[in-house]
Amino acid sequence: MTYLAQALGTNLMGVVSGRSAAELARMNQTLRLGEAEKARIRGR
Repeated sequence: MTYLAQALGTNLMGVVSGRSAAELARMNQTLRLGEAEKARIRGR
């Protein structure tokens, strides 16, 4: 629940500061790729 609230808060702050939806999506994708990479390394 805390993580969800944090994610929503981050998106909200991004919108308020004038970031475009595309920029938020790119940030989100970068985070996901980073997590996937960590998981892959951990799996070895």
